[in-house]
Amino acid sequence: MFANTSWLTWTLYTFLQPPVSLDRQKIIHLFTVLPRTFYSQKWLMVTVPLVIYGVMRYLQLIYEKNEGESPARILLSDKPLISALVIWGTLVVGIIYLI
Repeated sequence: MFANTSWLTWTLYTFLQPPVSLDRQKIIHLFTVLPRTFYSQKWLMVTVPLVIYGVMRYLQLIYEKNEGESPARILLSDKPLISALVIWGTLVVGIIYLI
């Protein structure tokens, strides 16, 4: 139940997060350096399939292969799950800081 809630929460965040309109003259210096961060939330929708795949792959390993006793071992040893995490992380960082 919590696994489904996790990816559903991520999906709702990426779909419903409105772009923030900011008055550039009243913003402190930190926010003028990173203005793209506030306008890039809608591009995060691209990462939803990777989140769903990662959660479902983790559940498959727990229930079908009975590897639930050590979550850290699962995250560090399963190559498809590691690749999904790396691609997801790269996309999120790329979307937030490059787009």
